[in-house]
Amino acid sequence: MLLETKLTSRFLRAAATLTVVLIALTVKGCADESWSDAERKNAQYIIFAFEEAQSATRIGNAGAPFAEFSISDLDAMRTHMKNAYKYALLVESGVLDKAHPELREHWTGEMIPGLRLQLMNLDGNDIAAEIAGQRLLDSFGDWWNAHRQEVRIPIERSRDAKFLFQIAVLTLTFGFGIVIVSYASFADARSWPVGAYYRDGASLVMVSGFFSGVVGSPLAALVFLPWWSVVVVVVAGFFTGLVLTFLFRSMVQIVAPLGLVVVWVAAALYAII
Repeated sequence: MLLETKLTSRFLRAAATLTVVLIALTVKGCADESWSDAERKNAQYIIFAFEEAQSATRIGNAGAPFAEFSISDLDAMRTHMKNAYKYALLVESGVLDKAHPELREHWTGEMIPGLRLQLMNLDGNDIAAEIAGQRLLDSFGDWWNAHRQEVRIPIERSRDAKFLFQIAVLTLTFGFGIVIVSYASFADARSWPVGAYYRDGASLVMVSGFFSGVVGSPLAALVFLPWWSVVVVVVAGFFTGLVLTFLFRSMVQIVAPLGLVVVWVAAALYAII
């Protein structure tokens, strides 16, 4: 039986503290223009640290408080806790000071060592380290809850929002691309008018639709996103193209190229801003 060690309820309570802090953090941001781009990016490590700790919490809370965990669950918790610790270390002192004058003291004196001690427990079943880490994280949580209205973290796109935007862009690009590539034959079967650029396989419209939409979108999803996102892009994109075709009928031969351009521009602006 793949069982490695016990995880005490103290770790779960410490992780639960982090979850409370994360909830408070995600609903409190600021758009203060005094933050530089570098400071804004670095401040996101605060959020990332909480997110990773919260992921470890979910796994820990999936079982009974004193239940044993499988090796795969423990490995996953270690990975998330290591990431939380890594992100916590990456937050610069100046950013902590800017978020709140007292945050650096509690971050470096409680949050970071608390995560490190929790990680020691996960790595070696060190109960003493686990208890000490839990106390530190509880102390950090107490401070945070007392001062959370005063802490200011600059607003930045979250990783989830970025991922959803990427999926949306690739899905729409595939949808517009499949419409462009298949429109001529689809329209001929229904006696719809067909523009000359849809008859020419080497036209800019056809080449753009094929390479950026039909080929490029799934390939980009495969390279830059989780493998399953390819299925989402292709299936959702196909149905998007189908819906657009039946909604706009022959006008889709104009809508699709324009839509492709709009998606390109939106993606470029998102990358720049």
